[in-house]
Amino acid sequence: MAANLVHALFYIMIQFLVDLHKVTLYHTHCAVQVAANPLHALFYIVFMLSACALFSKTWIEVSGSSANDVAKQLKDQHMFIQGHRDTQASLKKELNR
Repeated sequence: MAANLVHALFYIMIQFLVDLHKVTLYHTHCAVQVAANPLHALFYIVFMLSACALFSKTWIEVSGSSANDVAKQLKDQHMFIQGHRDTQASLKKELNR
């Protein structure tokens, strides 16, 4: 149930970003328009970078690719990093580097 909700939210967010990109792209055809409206261009750049960062961080957490999930998988397979303690916390710390 929660996975379906997350997928629906991702779909809505992606559609919003695509629509925003289309509108902004068509309204800022060239550097002259960016120079004429620098706040709009700055807002667009900041918004797109923030949205991409948020999406990627959320995707890593939801998909099971976070350092904690990978450390748990390695621990379950009895794998460890030589020269480090054989704990999940130690693996997580190294994976976050």
